[in-house]
Amino acid sequence: MTLIRIDKSESEELTLHERAETMVSALEPNGHALVIGTPGEREHCSDVLNEIADAKKKLEEERMAITRPLDQAKANVMKLFKPFQDRLSHADQTVRQTIRNYDRDVKRKQDEEQARLRRAALEAAEAELEKKRIAAIDAGDFDTVDELEEVVPVVNEADVMPVVEPPKPKGASTVVTWKHRVIDASKIPIEYMMPNEKLLAALAKSTKGTQPVPGIEFYPDESLRRNRR
Repeated sequence: MTLIRIDKSESEELTLHERAETMVSALEPNGHALVIGTPGEREHCSDVLNEIADAKKKLEEERMAITRPLDQAKANVMKLFKPFQDRLSHADQTVRQTIRNYDRDVKRKQDEEQARLRRAALEAAEAELEKKRIAAIDAGDFDTVDELEEVVPVVNEADVMPVVEPPKPKGASTVVTWKHRVIDASKIPIEYMMPNEKLLAALAKSTKGTQPVPGIEFYPDESLRRNRR
């Protein structure tokens, strides 16, 4: 692996692919494993790291020279269409909300009617029980009166007229999706909690692992930093 210097005139004559291939191939290690045996060889490898960084920067500049105009063209197209997309999105949300409001109102009316029918059935059951109790009193059957006093009127759901479901609307229909919101984080079971990775990373960096945290292991992770000269 040797350091590379491409002459400007030579670079101008090369195609983009050839320039990239020349930079990369010259900086790639050969088929043998790298071995450093002397301080000079280590210094040489450090210089190669700088050359690799320069090559990566040059490649990125070449890429940006091609993609930047494309990105700008795409941004211009998006800007052209965005006002119309926003208006359609607003119209979509308005229509959806109107449908949801209607469906909720229909459901509310169904629930209210069902509750009214259930109350009426309960009142009828209580009236029938009271009728039996009065009849037992009139007959002097106080044992039956005592038994009836313990009876709790129960509504037979079969006696409650079921609410007839309206015909299923064509086109859009309401789909119920269950979601969640946190109302008291202190009561959340541990299996639903996530570690604060950002806070732990900051603590590891600031304390170098000297401040213990139960359930957490702090460890050093070595990396090589280039030093330009």
